[in-house]
Amino acid sequence: MYTIDLRQAYRQPGCPICRLHSRMDSRYLYNLLYENVNDGGTRVHLVRGMGLCPEHAWQLQAIEQENWHDGLGVGIICEDLVGRASRALATYLEALPRNVRRGCRACVSV
Repeated sequence: MYTIDLRQAYRQPGCPICRLHSRMDSRYLYNLLYENVNDGGTRVHLVRGMGLCPEHAWQLQAIEQENWHDGLGVGIICEDLVGRASRALATYLEALPRNVRRGCRACVSV
């Protein structure tokens, strides 16, 4: 299978390895949106990795626009990641001594 893909990639201009790598990235991101947005295990892995790098986050958004013309999958993922980060930050700030929190504008409401 890989030999066939590599032979096809050799027939096109540019680096065949980069072409195959890019194609695999696109397939993974498409499948993430199509099948795994609400999969708990996938979301845990995304959280542990703190989301996607900027390049792949933009690619994910572009794939969603191209295929479904919306942002629902990306929105679900981002809402989860931002919500978890917000809760973690609130927990961290709550654990700070009051005299440290006093000087922080973000901590005034804590």
